[in-house]
Amino acid sequence: MVEMLEKEPEIARALHKGDQTVFWETLAENVNALGPPVRQASVWKKVWFDFKCSVKKKLRENYKEATATGGGPNKQKILNELEERVADLTNLRATIQNFGRSYGNPQNQPIVQAEPCTSLVVVCNIYIKIF
Repeated sequence: MVEMLEKEPEIARALHKGDQTVFWETLAENVNALGPPVRQASVWKKVWFDFKCSVKKKLRENYKEATATGGGPNKQKILNELEERVADLTNLRATIQNFGRSYGNPQNQPIVQAEPCTSLVVVCNIYIKIF
């Protein structure tokens, strides 16, 4: 299943705007040919969505643990090879690491004052006007 979705990354990331029925029907035929479980295309689509959500949950918990203040045992969960492939394919790590940031100003872009000023101080890539 993951191999077929790696060939169609827009569908895997849920970015494809066109009709996906042919893709999911083909995927269902190929996966069902491998043996049980045999499912319909709509069920395989839900299986993909659920698996993607479980990987995202693990990554979110790992990120939360990595950014914690410390103390106590490490509670990070190890991703297996298949989960790593799904995380890379769907770009879930970037989604998790950018969670909670404001939109409108990319992370590394300094905010520049529109009015002219004589002295500026750069703090964390943000220009601050000193009065």
